[in-house]
Amino acid sequence: NLEWAGHYYGMPFQFQDGSDHRITMTAMVKSAEDKQYEKGDGFPGLTWARKDLDWHNLDMIAHDDDLCGDQRLVQAKKIFCVSVGIPIADPNSRVCKGVLMLYKCHDKDSKLDPDRFMADENLKKLLVEASDMIPTVLDLEHMMKNFRKLIQENAEEAENKKQETKEEETGLLTSFKAYLSKFRGADHTFPGGHGYRYASWACLGTMLALLLISGVDSVLRQNYNYKDEELFVLIGSYGAVAVMLFAAPTSLLVQPRNIIGGHVIAVVCAVSVDYLTSEKYYPIIPQWIANAVVPAIATWIMCVTGLIHPPAGACAVIYMRGGPEIKSLGWLYLAIPVLVDAVVLIMLAIAINNLSSKRKYPLYW
Repeated sequence: NLEWAGHYYGMPFQFQDGSDHRITMTAMVKSAEDKQYEKGDGFPGLTWARKDLDWHNLDMIAHDDDLCGDQRLVQAKKIFCVSVGIPIADPNSRVCKGVLMLYKCHDKDSKLDPDRFMADENLKKLLVEASDMIPTVLDLEHMMKNFRKLIQENAEEAENKKQETKEEETGLLTSFKAYLSKFRGADHTFPGGHGYRYASWACLGTMLALLLISGVDSVLRQNYNYKDEELFVLIGSYGAVAVMLFAAPTSLLVQPRNIIGGHVIAVVCAVSVDYLTSEKYYPIIPQWIANAVVPAIATWIMCVTGLIHPPAGACAVIYMRGGPEIKSLGWLYLAIPVLVDAVVLIMLAIAINNLSSKRKYPLYW
């Protein structure tokens, strides 16, 4: 049998507290709480039996001997003029799993013709699509509940095992043995390589991206200077970015926000700390210490913000260890070459990766 799931939604401006609509709706809910529908019984039962959109002009309810005894429909007639039942069927077996009831309020101002409303083909198509989509949504919701439950159970099991192991492993020798056992590696196996087609796409994308940046770099070096030093756009860390974009485009570490965000964080840390190492400003931190401190700070910020991008750490070290050609740029280093390279590589990755039916980039922005 079908029984009410206990949920309903009404447009706020029509179902305000104390309004006639709200009072009548409350009465409908009360009458539905203990009501069960068999196949063919009431509007929900008719939808179940027909397995198709089930329209009704509620103004005609008094003339329908099969339906007029349902007190919920008697209440509905007071505020609604049209109802439609939408069957929710399993997409594979087509077995009806539930019914969604929609009601149209009386609209005195527009003098709506219920029969004309029910004959609207566009509305029918929309409701049919909704009927097809709802089971999938419900299945996904059910799947997510099971997935979360599984994660929780695995976490609890892992915690229990961890606690048992912790209780069993006593003494320095036991702990040291456990430490050494990690050197053997986890139980994972080597995933192996990709096919020739995948490798060819990665090769082509990497070459075209770096070829473009290298060409622009050559033009800048020959024609433009900044503070008596050549302008450039090609830096070593972006070779790694290009490889990741085309050899591992589905990696979470190489999505657009990670590339741009990670580089901004790393360069801001590098240029800021450089003021504390340069002889021109306040050299209170030795250069060899700053070389390690900058990528460490950047890594911490990237982890906290979720913008982890390994090549950004290399970009920061390149600036800290750079000569006059790099250090003369100062904050301009963030724009040229860093952000220029990032934007160019991301755009090329979008254009090239998506040419293949097997690739999709980005996963998110």
